Amino acid sequence: MYLIVLGIIVWFKRRSFGFSGKTGPAECGDWQIYRQGMMTNLLNPNVALFSIAFLPQFIDPVPNLGLFSFTFLGFLFLCTGTVW
Repeated sequence: MYLIVLGIIVWFKRRSFGFSGKTGPAECGDWQIYRQGMMTNLLNPNVALFSIAFLPQFIDPVPNLGLFSFTFLGFLFLCTGTVW
C-alpha cells in the first residue's frame, strides 16, 4: 500500500514540477527519511506475519495473560527493531 502511495506522489510531482531525474537522500532531510522509514515499517505486512506466526509459540496459555504477553513481545520486537 505504501509503495502505491509513493508512486502516486511521484506521478503527481513529475507532472506538476517536471521530472529532473534527481532523486535520493541528498534531497531529503533527516526527519523526512525517518518518517518514510517508519511508514514503510508500519505498512510492511512482513512484520505482522512475523508477529502472528512466530511470537505465539513463546506465550504460555495457562496463566491467562495471553494478550498481555503477546503485546509485550510485540513491543519488545518493535523496540529492538527500532534500535537496530
